[in-house]
Amino acid sequence: MGRSGHLYCPACGRVVRAVDVETAAKIARVSIRTIYRWSEGGLLHLIKMAGRRPQVCRDSLHGSNLRGSGRSPALDTKLKLAMGLIEDRYHDPHLSLERIAERLALSVWQLSRLFKKAGVGFRDHLRVVRMKRAAELLRDPGMSVKEVAAAVGYGNVSQFDRHFKKTYGRRPQDYRRSLV
Repeated sequence: MGRSGHLYCPACGRVVRAVDVETAAKIARVSIRTIYRWSEGGLLHLIKMAGRRPQVCRDSLHGSNLRGSGRSPALDTKLKLAMGLIEDRYHDPHLSLERIAERLALSVWQLSRLFKKAGVGFRDHLRVVRMKRAAELLRDPGMSVKEVAAAVGYGNVSQFDRHFKKTYGRRPQDYRRSLV
């Protein structure tokens, strides 16, 4: 993966930009040991994956844990409403930024900016919600991978397969086998 990339951060509950510990130390201008101390204290999110070096969630490195967020309560409310709509309608294959913006009486640009200010894009958040639900549904051996993909809003199984692997590091079939 190199020194940075996108990974699922369990603490944030979404796909985030991540960097290796050394890079995080350079960004924060602290020692590597301090990065580990901050992660032990809950100030930073350390993402550990089998067979890979630990990564630091960039959102936690630059986020509200180390300084104030500066967002207004009205914007936070609109963002929470948007995220709630995604949680309720993730299974709709036609769910889009446009539809949610219309529902909240915002322009597409305004809603997109709200997501960006929160440190995540609309598509990334939608993908994380869908992948979490897909992981739950894959526990049911009675559902095929194609049925799981359709249940979480994917019409294209190969796209679902690619997104699942990017999020969890393995294909849905392999994930299901690992549960047995």
